[in-house]
This record gives sequence, C-alpha cells and structure tokens, in this order.
Amino acid sequence: MARQPGSGCITCRIRRVKCDEARPRCRRCHSAKRACDGYLPHDAPLSRRALAAAVKGMSSLGPASRALSQVPDASPSQSQSQSQQRSPLSSEFMLFDLFRLSTGPSTASFMGSPFWGRDLLQLAHSERAIWHATVALAALQRRFELEAGNRNGNEDADTSLIGRDAEMHYMRAITLGRQLRDLAKVLALSLALGAAADVMGRLAESHLHIMAARRMLTQQGTTEETLHATKALAGLDLEAMSYGDITAPYQYEDTVPLRRLGLGREGVNCRIDSYEDASAGLMSLARSMQLLGNEQVLITGDLTPGSIQHDLLAWENGMAQFEARQAVRFSRNNLLPALSLRLYDGLVRSFVLVSQPGPETKFDAALGLFARMVVLARAILQRMTAGSVAPLALEPGLIIPLFVVGSKCRHPRVRRRALGLLQQMNRQEGVWRSDAIATAVAQIIRIEEQLADDVPLGIPHCPACVGQTTLSDSVDGSCPVSRQYDQELKDTLSVPWETWSRPLSEITSSSESWDGVPVIPELCRVVGFAPMLSTKKRRFAGKFLMSSGHLQGGVGSVKEFSICY
Repeated sequence: MARQPGSGCITCRIRRVKCDEARPRCRRCHSAKRACDGYLPHDAPLSRRALAAAVKGMSSLGPASRALSQVPDASPSQSQSQSQQRSPLSSEFMLFDLFRLSTGPSTASFMGSPFWGRDLLQLAHSERAIWHATVALAALQRRFELEAGNRNGNEDADTSLIGRDAEMHYMRAITLGRQLRDLAKVLALSLALGAAADVMGRLAESHLHIMAARRMLTQQGTTEETLHATKALAGLDLEAMSYGDITAPYQYEDTVPLRRLGLGREGVNCRIDSYEDASAGLMSLARSMQLLGNEQVLITGDLTPGSIQHDLLAWENGMAQFEARQAVRFSRNNLLPALSLRLYDGLVRSFVLVSQPGPETKFDAALGLFARMVVLARAILQRMTAGSVAPLALEPGLIIPLFVVGSKCRHPRVRRRALGLLQQMNRQEGVWRSDAIATAVAQIIRIEEQLADDVPLGIPHCPACVGQTTLSDSVDGSCPVSRQYDQELKDTLSVPWETWSRPLSEITSSSESWDGVPVIPELCRVVGFAPMLSTKKRRFAGKFLMSSGHLQGGVGSVKEFSICY
C-alpha cells in the first residue's frame, strides 16, 4: 500500500527524509543513532513547518509525540468525537506543560510536598477531569503573569482570553468529575478545583471543594495512597481559614481529620523523617490555633491552648532531632524548605499570642520573633527570585506571615520591612495577593500611626539585595544593607529549635529594639479586619476593627475602607 503524505515519524518529517514507518521507532532513526520522536495520530495532520515549530518550542521530556498527544483518553463512547475535535497544538497542551514545569513544582518547593509536582500530574495523565483542572490552574498562572506585565491595571484581550480558558477548563473538570468514584482521584480533583476557585476569587466555591475533601477523609480516613493529598489539604484549609472574606465565611464542619496530621499520638514526641512530614505537622498546628474559640470545635474538648502549645514544643523537638540525624547543612537543595518551616514556626508562635486574651500591646513583646520572620521571608523571596519560582502558588507561602508582621508588629522599621517585601514580590498564593495585602497593611500603618494619605511611609529598599540563594552568596559585597541582612540570616539559622520555647520577651533581635521608639496607644490599634476582595475591579474593601482600649482586649469602633490596588 502506498505511503500517505506526512505519515512518517516526527524526526524524519522535520529532517525531510523518507521514513520506513517502523513501530515503535523507525529503523532509519535507529540506524543513524537519532532519537525517534514517534508518530502523531492520523487525526492530527500538521505541515512539516508547523511540526518543526511545535517541537522547537516543546519543553516536555521524552518523545515529542507523547507531549503533543498527552490528553488522557476519553471514554469509549466519546473517544471518536473527541479525537476528531482535538488539535495537538491547542493551548491546553502548552498550559499543561506550564503546570508540569512551573505551577506544580513551584508550589511544591516551598514546603517540600510532592502532591502538586508529582501525584497530581500522574493522575492527570490518566483522568480527564484532573487533566482539565491542572490546565485551569496553569491558565490562571498565565493570567496573573499577564496582569503583572500590564502596568495600567486594565484587562487586555490576552488576559481576558486566558481567563475564559481557565474558567472553561475549570467547568469541564467539574462536569467530568461527577463520574469519578475512586477516593484518591476524587480527593485530588477536589484539591485542584479548590485551589483554582481560590485563585479566581470564588471563595464560596473553594470552600465547597475543600469541605468535600474533608468530608471524604471523615468518612473513609487517610490511606497511604491519599496521604500526600491529605497533607496538601491541610495547607489549603489553613489558607481558607485565615482569609475570612465577609462574603464567604469559613465552614467548620469535618475539621477533625486534619487535627493531628503529621503530629503523631497526643502526649508523644513528634517523629519527623522529612521536610514534608514537618510541614504537615506545622500546618496542622497553625490550623488548630485558628480553630481556637470556635464553639463547634471546643464542644468536643479536642482543642485547648495548653495542648496546642505542648504539640508545638513536641514538633520543635522533632525538628531538632530530624536535622541532627540528617546532619543538615543548608544548601541550594534544602535551604528553601528549611527557611519556610522556620518562618511558619514563627507564624504559629504569633498565633499563640492571637489566641490569648489581653490588649494588642501584648504583641510588642514579640519584636524579636517578628524581626526574625522578616529576615526569613526576605531570604525566601531572594531564593525564589534567583530560582525563577512561579509568581503563583496554590498553598500558603510568604504573604500570610508578612501580613501578620505588618499588621501586628508596631515597630516602625520591622513592619515597614515586611510591607516593602509585600510590595516587591508581586505574587499570588491562593486567594492571597501580595499587591492587595500590601495596600491593606499600608492602610493599617496609616491608621495606627495617624499618617495622612499623602505622607510617604518610608519603605526601606536595597536594589542590590536581590538574587542571593545560599548563605555564602554575596550579591554586592559593598552593600552594607546586604551584609547586615546576610548576618541576620546566619544568626537566625543558628538559633536552636528549643530557643523558641522560651517566653517571647526573651527572644531578641540583633538589630532592633524598642529603645527610643514611640509606642502606639492601645486605642489607636487595629485588632483585625474583615475583607472583601474584588479581583476583577482590583478593589479591596471591608472593615477595620479597632481596639476597645481595655486591658482585657476587645473590639471598639469599626472603620470601613475601600481601596484600589
């Protein structure tokens, strides 16, 4: 039978040589010791020029035919109609490639979780609903990158188009997901959809997906197959719990399954064997601190401030033993999770203060803790910048800790350093956007320090201090600010884990103190805020809750705000 035009292997077609079409690889490529890139489906004809352009821009590993044909097979009843419509050069293939190489690994790099960069990808290759969910997440990253590049704040045609693509794949994933029955697949899809809804600002929908995942764990428990997904769920749940949008309050049903994740049995020292184990335990502790004060949780007697602080001490001892067993030396491979865990340990310590009754001035004793958190956050941001980490993450990252420092630390230099990092990073972590949160923190500073809108905040900035990736790197040895930050980072990493169990007033900073610094009166302090975010209008609105001024704490007046970012 005569050979059809354009039916040879990809390699021979690009090289313009005759192909013998042997399977799985042609003998011509084999004899010439070339990598045979395989064959495209018959329903996907491409000109030689278009095929060469596609392969040149392809970043996937393995045969090009696999990368150009990687959508999971449709069900038998749909396969023919789907294959007739499929275009191997459609944007979803490249978006999946973006998720595989950027979105997933960047999220996983912060705390060392393999779910987003490995488990979800493996399921996406065999399940169409999960495939579309990952494509939606990659499209949302691309939309954020386009928005960041559009300095005038107006939505252009490309941004609008990729946003519609994200919504289309999100809805396809929901539709196809109704047919799933396998626990591991349903749980993974719920997490991916919850993360996508978070990024899109659909918080009510995100809560529904997260609640569905928690309900599955309540009914069926955690298995070895779902363990990584369960640990990722703890991070997503913390993000949903900590944001507290007025229009989508957090739902507290089925929160118990994540209570002791990564912590072991109550009253027993925490055994940690990896940074992933450590992050799961720390996220569980952060969630527990957020759950304090909720009647639905306290009725069970499962949570008390004393039990959580005991668990935190056990976790810190477990971290000390883990790093001692591993003889940890901070390097490019482990520095990011090591820094991140220390940052979130500080965050949990600050949550302990939030849970305690008393005035807002109680946070003034935590100056050393807040100063160290800023040092750690700055080092993490430097590593992310140097390592080209994606600007979109699906789990909590830098923004929540920096918001806590900026809003709860009343030392002018420390909180402005936190604000400067928020303004510099241009990131989105779930629903948390650095530009929106930076605007809110700046407003809190103006309210508490009674500054007019036209008074500059005096954000400290050092352009030379970008790109440092290890403790020994020096971006600019002549920069005194860079040298100071580098020394502060070394000092912070040298602090033993058991030091954090001391009273916060005993944790000091090598560079900051309250000497000569005016203290903000209790009545002028912001206790909390209830936000309402509109990403499309780039508007941040809500209410600032002011302190009552009483020694026992409490909320006094309420100040409404509406600001653009």
